[in-house]
Parts: sequence; structure tokens; C-alpha cells
Amino acid sequence: MLSPSSEQWNEGLRLVSFCPVCETRYKPLEAKTLDEDGQTRLLHVQCGKCRHSVLALVLVNKVGASSIGLLTDLVYDDVIKFRANRNVTVNDVIETHTALETGISGLDLFCKARHNARAQ
Repeated sequence: MLSPSSEQWNEGLRLVSFCPVCETRYKPLEAKTLDEDGQTRLLHVQCGKCRHSVLALVLVNKVGASSIGLLTDLVYDDVIKFRANRNVTVNDVIETHTALETGISGLDLFCKARHNARAQ
């Protein structure tokens, strides 16, 4: 299958070219690629004005371009760091729920989770 041309990717970037918070136009070259799989790219774009960020999944093919974005306060380095962490499991959710019900402090919960992560 042919990969999308630069012109097609420019069209895809136009879909995520404005900040959803302050409506400032992004500069396309400020988009950083986090991952790429065939015709799909996961991009991180941070607004130079309000500093909010968008994670955007952009798909470009011969029919056109489509995207979906997620507003976030994560900077690029945070996204890279959190992608390297393990996935949240059902047991993690149950443990957190139980801790909150029994009144365990957030700090205690954080320390316990960190200890459990190191043990794995």
C-alpha cells in the first residue's frame, strides 16, 4: 500500500491546526510524532499561547484525512514517560477504590502503588 504524500499529511495536520482552548493557530512543524503505524500517526501539539496540549490521532489515506484529538495538560516529555509505564489493571482499580472507601490517604496509596510496581 502506498504511503500518504507530504501534501496528504499537511491536510491531516490542518484538521488539528487550532488550539481548542484559545483558538490560536498551531504551526504544523510544532507537531511532534509520538508513534506511527502505516497511515496513522499519533501527534502531540502544544499551543504556544496558552500552553495547553492536544494528543491527536491522524489517519491519512487516498480517500482523505480524519483525526481525533484529546485535550491534555501533558507536555511531550510527560507523554513519553507515561507511555513507558505499565497499564492500569483491574486489580489496580479495585485496590484504589478499596483504599478510598477505607480512608487511606492519597500519599499512602501512592507509596503502596510505587512499592508494588517496583516488586513486579
